[in-house]
Amino acid sequence: MTGLYNRRYIEESLNLMDSPENLPLCFLMGDVNGLKITNDVFSHVAGDNLLISVADNFKKSAESAI
Repeated sequence: MTGLYNRRYIEESLNLMDSPENLPLCFLMGDVNGLKITNDVFSHVAGDNLLISVADNFKKSAESAI
């Protein structure tokens, strides 16, 4: 949905990625405060849209940092 990997993927892949040819290695993880309230009050569609918006902002920030 967001085009980003989830925490489970990162945790399962970390050992494979942790090698000298991949260093330095960096992960950005975040938590969206109020997501449950957004889902409960405005619907899961609104919650999904919030997650997509946050993911888009993460992607834009990462691209501009390169």
